[in-house]
Amino acid sequence: MDARRRDVNDEVKGKLWFDVQTYPTASFVSTGLAALGGNRYQATGKLTIKGTSRVVVVPFTATPVASQLTLEGDIPVSRAQYGLGAGMWADPSVVADAVQVRFTCSSLLGDSTLFIFCFFNLRSMKRNTR
Repeated sequence: MDARRRDVNDEVKGKLWFDVQTYPTASFVSTGLAALGGNRYQATGKLTIKGTSRVVVVPFTATPVASQLTLEGDIPVSRAQYGLGAGMWADPSVVADAVQVRFTCSSLLGDSTLFIFCFFNLRSMKRNTR
C-alpha cells in the first residue's frame, strides 16, 4: 500500500487503521468474471480487509504485452465497513469514508504457471475541508 507520504504510510499500518500486526494481508477472491468489451472486464468476488469480507464488483482493464498481462482498475471502499480509521480518524469530517483503491497487477506467463503481483494505492485518503 502506498498513500504517497511516508508518515501516512507508517500511520495506516497501526491498530487504528489496517493493524498489519494482526491482519498482515488483505485479499480479493474472484467468484465471477464478465467481459465488457474491448480490454474491459468486471470481476465479482469477496474483498477481505481486517477480517471483514464483503462482496464487491471490480471493473478493470487487461492489457497484454509480450508474455506479460497487466490488469488495472479502481474500486470505492467504505472505511467504516472495514473498520479502517478508529478513534479520532473515525469521523468522516476528518477523513472521508469513501476511499478509491487503485490497483495494478502484472502477471508473468510461464510453463502452465501464472504469477500475479498486485500493488494497491490509496488514491483519495484525504482530509475533508469545510
